[in-house]
Amino acid sequence: ARYNKVINTLNQAPKAAEKIPGCFLLKAQSYWRLKKRVRAYAVLVKGRLVHPTANAMLRLQALLLIELKLSREGYKKAQAYIKVYRAVLAKQKAAPTNAPPLKNKKKKSNPLLDVYLMYAGAFARARLFKKAQLLLEEARMVAPQHVDVLVQLARVYLEDKRVRTAASILERAAYYKPKLMI
Repeated sequence: ARYNKVINTLNQAPKAAEKIPGCFLLKAQSYWRLKKRVRAYAVLVKGRLVHPTANAMLRLQALLLIELKLSREGYKKAQAYIKVYRAVLAKQKAAPTNAPPLKNKKKKSNPLLDVYLMYAGAFARARLFKKAQLLLEEARMVAPQHVDVLVQLARVYLEDKRVRTAASILERAAYYKPKLMI
């Protein structure tokens, strides 16, 4: 009921809502929660037309297409988002900053790998293992020693009944993280 309320509220002031990219996201996510995925996708398409630089809509478009099992289109959108996100990260890295570096004792995460893992996980949940494998193999090229990528790749190969390949990848992961060994 609350998702219908959100949609109705946004529909009452369409001109004002169109000016804010977040309103498109909110409306699309509301439709998504109501299991109206095609409507959610239509809202995101319109949102991207009105706000072409709102990359969060592209990210959600890919996830929706994957959930709808439209693997080719979902893969294209995922690749488009990865390309855009890679450019954003490069721009951030190149921008000078006066702030002192943060002291973080946690292992440094790689935002680009997080995107690869997100999309690969979505493909795997949709049982579209070939697309998940493609993304994870690409992620492995970006960071060959990243254990999370290796473990998720092995899991996808196992789901796809490629046991030897999965075992070989898990062996490689255990090399980098010996705690994975039994």
